[in-house]
Amino acid sequence: MSDEGNATRPLPASLSALSWENEGTWKGEFQFWVMADAQLGFFKNDEGGGSEWDREEALCSDVVTRLRKACPKFAIMCGDMTQARPGQKFYEPQVAAFKRLFGELNDVPLVLCCGNHDVSDVPTAGDLASYRSRFGPDQFVFYAAGTVGVVVNGSLLCNPEKSPEEASAQLRWLQSEVDVEISRARTEGGAQHVFLFLHQPLFIESYDEKAIVWADFMDEPPSSASAEDWAQFEKVRAAGRNKCVNVPPARRKPILDLLLKWDATAVFAGHFHRNAVTTYGRLQMITTGAVGRPLGQGSVSGFRIVDVAKEDISHRFVPLLG
Repeated sequence: MSDEGNATRPLPASLSALSWENEGTWKGEFQFWVMADAQLGFFKNDEGGGSEWDREEALCSDVVTRLRKACPKFAIMCGDMTQARPGQKFYEPQVAAFKRLFGELNDVPLVLCCGNHDVSDVPTAGDLASYRSRFGPDQFVFYAAGTVGVVVNGSLLCNPEKSPEEASAQLRWLQSEVDVEISRARTEGGAQHVFLFLHQPLFIESYDEKAIVWADFMDEPPSSASAEDWAQFEKVRAAGRNKCVNVPPARRKPILDLLLKWDATAVFAGHFHRNAVTTYGRLQMITTGAVGRPLGQGSVSGFRIVDVAKEDISHRFVPLLG
């Protein structure tokens, strides 16, 4: 199989070590780390996308220090590098801070997925171009010790309305070129596992669950809250009725069909800002809580360590003290 192109969508230059040529053959057990939602600025979350991100920086710096010491095969950030979105006041300084922090990883390849804060909830051509110019491709295939990693743009699955051609092209790519590449990887390289990575989870509890929006998970203010607090809550809840938590069923099904065809081992996602692990047959749907600000009662900041053996995987969430 040719390394050049990796299913015609090139690897980011920083991931050349994770090419078919270097990593297409099973090399034995290994480890990788999953992070999500660094989301610099979300703790503050004021106008302009969050004017302060000291707390997120401290958490990210802690992870980077641990990564440099452990040196896993690779690390992945499953989206939402920043709280600010393209065009907001603090977007560029947050992007610069993220790159500075994770630029210290040295020998650990960092894989990036785009999140809804990176390309917007309903991405336009301009949103996608902005992300690609700053972070690189949003769809590609990589290899790690004889396993296949497929990175996709979850926002195109959730809300393709403003970029229907891009969304259709992504699905065609998965159904044709990636499908062929995985078949070859299984037969020529003896690929042991296939992993899918995206920001938005395909599902939270069940493969056939309805579309879930953020408004479904919002706790009402206490009865003693002020009228101003209630007004703000209603404003945020109204906006949350249009924001996906999971991939809607109609656009989830063709992805699940491919994953079953590929005999994929697991899907890794973020976005939920808390942990959720479930299965669909053999397939594991693993949603990892935020490196940055957690949401939901009992949730904490952290990351996930995944140990890969020839027959199966194991994983654990590691809390961070922020």
